[in-house]
Amino acid sequence: MHENGTGQTQLTFDAAIHDELPDWSPDGTKIAYQDAGRIWVMNAGGSGQTQLTYGPGSDFGPAWSPDGTQIAFVRDFGSGNRPIYLMSADGTGQHAITSGTGFVPAWQPLGVGQ
Repeated sequence: MHENGTGQTQLTFDAAIHDELPDWSPDGTKIAYQDAGRIWVMNAGGSGQTQLTYGPGSDFGPAWSPDGTQIAFVRDFGSGNRPIYLMSADGTGQHAITSGTGFVPAWQPLGVGQ
């Protein structure tokens, strides 16, 4: 939608409402989101919906890196075991970067000169 709330466009059409926590890529061409416990990515216009994560656990809270090459997310294994994972923007190279309980990650851009 536009900044003023007009021009809203529905991008996903699942029967059950479970597409959540969208995050725009830094260049504005893609959106990462959570759908039924998995991380997906799609083009900004809604085409090219691609599932990036598969079990075990339930994945949520995608967050793009400032350079758009990686996505961080939480993988919930239950019983409080919720590490933060990192993967390439195409879904490859998934690996835990924390242990225990993680919260929905957020990237911050590098400061000037870094």
